[in-house]
Order: sequence, then structure tokens, then C-alpha cells
Amino acid sequence: MRYRTLGKAICQQMAADLVAGRHVSIDAKAGSEGTGDDVDEGSLIEILRYYRAELDTNPPKDNELFEGRLAAASFGWFDSLPIEVLDDPGFWRYVSLRHFWWFIEWREAEPIAKGNFNNLVDATLPAEHIPLRLYLRAKAVADGEDASLAGEIPKSTDFWRSHITRVRVASAPGMARAFAEMKRDEKSLDTPLKTERLRRVAKRVNRMWSNVRLDMYDSAESKKLMREIVENEP
Repeated sequence: MRYRTLGKAICQQMAADLVAGRHVSIDAKAGSEGTGDDVDEGSLIEILRYYRAELDTNPPKDNELFEGRLAAASFGWFDSLPIEVLDDPGFWRYVSLRHFWWFIEWREAEPIAKGNFNNLVDATLPAEHIPLRLYLRAKAVADGEDASLAGEIPKSTDFWRSHITRVRVASAPGMARAFAEMKRDEKSLDTPLKTERLRRVAKRVNRMWSNVRLDMYDSAESKKLMREIVENEP
């Protein structure tokens, strides 16, 4: 499959131009890799058009929830691509500027205003690169093709970034999903998973990797284990 890419230096320069309000031609600067049919970007464009229109006409009250919904909505498109495409940082650089810049400049307005934008687009740090961050969030909790859980937890920036996408539990979908479901449904718990309790639970989960292959747990086993962990962290 043939796909578009951007080099790191070119990506950073074009990002600087976009921040400065200068016109850039991303397609003219993009290269290509692979052979065969081109990656069809049309369905992604349609998904993003819908969410961009929503952002313009009805700005969300919860930015994190909007990010999660966008992650869930775009997951299927990304996940359908061959692994060699998803493994290429150049692809993610291209996607960030060609398709997600409108979201990046809205979602990360504060760091961009301070000149901190390269890590958002250059794919050096996967958990910081915006489109890849969305994909990793959805991938961690997807149940087959359904990644809706990624957009069902309000006010959850710390949960996703500190306890899912930046730590090893993201590589154990059953556990990540069970953890996210527990957080989503925390009102049913005797004590909600607020900051300190959430951190204690997350530490317990991450420490277990030294003795247990959590990525081998299926959905039912993961839910049972997560409930035991939460019940033992009052």
C-alpha cells in the first residue's frame, strides 16, 4: 500500500509556519512510501469534517471528552491500515499536519502559544503526538472494532495520559478496558476513583507486571482482577 509521509525537519518547519499564520502546501512537500493502491484518506476526511463542524458550531464543555470521541471515531480508519504504515513516523507526521492541525491548534492552544509544538506533530514521542495519541487511546480499550469507551469518561485527562497511554497497561487491552470501565462507572463504587485512589490502583496494576502477564488475561479475567484490586485500595 502506498501512503504519504513527511520528514521530521520539514514537518517541524511547516508546523512553525502554520503557528505563524503562514500558508503551507503540505501535499507539495509530502513524499510517499510503499507500493500498490494509495491509502484512501476520503473516509478519514469525512469523519474529521463532522467533528470539525461540531467544534465550530457547538464548542464542547469537556475538551477531553471531545478528544475521546474523536479518537473512537477515527480508530477504525487507522486500525484498518497495514502495520508498516502505522509503524512509520513519517505517516503520522503527514496525518498530523494534513488532517489534524485544526484539532491540534485548538486542543493544545496553550503549549503552542509558548512555542512548544514540535512534539505534537513530529512523532518523536508517540504518547505526545496528537493523532497517534488518539489512536493509542482507542486501541488500548477497543473491543474489536468498537472503541467507544475512549470517549465515555468525562474530565479524564489525567486518567488517560497518566494511567493508560503512557504506561504498560496500554499493551494489555483486557486490563486497560476493565480499568477504563471501572473509571467510567465509578459512581457505582462505594468510593469513587478520584485522584489519590486512582493513583494507588494504577500503581498496583503496573507493579503486577513483574509477576503476571496481564496481556494474556481475557476480558472476564481482567474485570475480575480489576475489581479485586479496586476493592483492596479503599
